[in-house]
Amino acid sequence: MRKIFLTVIALFFMVSISFASPHENGIDDFYFGQPIEEIQQQYELTDKEFTVEDGAVIYYKAQVPSLNFYGVEISQPITLGFKNNRLYKITFNTDTVSLIEAENQQKMIANFASVQYGNSSFHKNRMEWITDKIFLCMTYNVKDNLAYLSFSMNENTISENISETENTSFSEVKDNPISIIELPKNMNPIQAQLYVLCKVELNASLEDTSNRVHLIRNPMPTQMKNKDIMGYRVSLIEQYMYGVDFEDKAELSFYKNYLNNVFLMFTGDGVQLKNHLIENLGTPIAETVDMASFSALNYSWINGDYGLNLLLYEGRGHLNFYYVPYQQEITKISLLKYAKGLKLSPQNMHYLENLIKENPQYKENFKSQMKNIPEYEQALKDAGMDMSIFD
Repeated sequence: MRKIFLTVIALFFMVSISFASPHENGIDDFYFGQPIEEIQQQYELTDKEFTVEDGAVIYYKAQVPSLNFYGVEISQPITLGFKNNRLYKITFNTDTVSLIEAENQQKMIANFASVQYGNSSFHKNRMEWITDKIFLCMTYNVKDNLAYLSFSMNENTISENISETENTSFSEVKDNPISIIELPKNMNPIQAQLYVLCKVELNASLEDTSNRVHLIRNPMPTQMKNKDIMGYRVSLIEQYMYGVDFEDKAELSFYKNYLNNVFLMFTGDGVQLKNHLIENLGTPIAETVDMASFSALNYSWINGDYGLNLLLYEGRGHLNFYYVPYQQEITKISLLKYAKGLKLSPQNMHYLENLIKENPQYKENFKSQMKNIPEYEQALKDAGMDMSIFD
């Protein structure tokens, strides 16, 4: 009898500790909607990540060693995101541990979270819970035979962007019906295809986009950094559509605070997707693109100020939506940065020169780019490229 009593007490103690951390509107002493001034009275906020227009999220780092997430050790610092100076999002990682220990942590947290927040949806290494107040995401990450968990919890003002699946736990969701989305009247047909996928609009301001969907800051690669270009990611409304399995996030690029490009990757042969686009957008310009070690099929559509590329190769592919008026300037910025990167990497320069020599299509592509953007030709010369390969 005493043994049973102690067991009950131990279980009660464990559950009490676990559930003292996340709650229906935040974690520990953090509550979504909490003023930034109130949090600054208790914690020092540092490393302000970026500043954008009102309505977007601004992130800070904070040392919160007392943070408790179902009893699992949290790596410091954590990140706090604010919208309109009120707490909107909390992100953090666990300490890096062995694969087995990380898997056990994942299972334990998944069990507790499912009790507290209901059924989860699962895709690849990612689990999500949605209530009418919060959105919680747990991701399993492997690093050099070790692993850690990443967590993101935010105020649920964007539930329409997340595929909510009933009665699913630890099973990959596929073949769900596509959500019915009301399209704005007279929307460009290419714009409409993008809107169905992730509910964003090309040429929309960063402020308007951030108020419509939840944006995740996505730093640009070092060689592509430019003060006029900012990268973000956004969750897709549905991941399995038109016979392909999309990556769970689309990559967004803003030029001078306006959305100019959306890039989505997927797995699958893409035949159903291609036929769907032809049915809705008309006959594309089709061409075979010879890559370094394989060939790809490229289909492109342009309708007014909107463009779309579909690339298919070896059971994979990507969609690239872009706003035509920005493309020439964006291309110029990207190519000049690329040439600057080649100057710092003689090995890559040598590889590229050989590729141009052996591939006539690559050579013509480079010659066309240099003709359209004379600064690019000069940048390649400054980087040390052997220009005789174009003769």
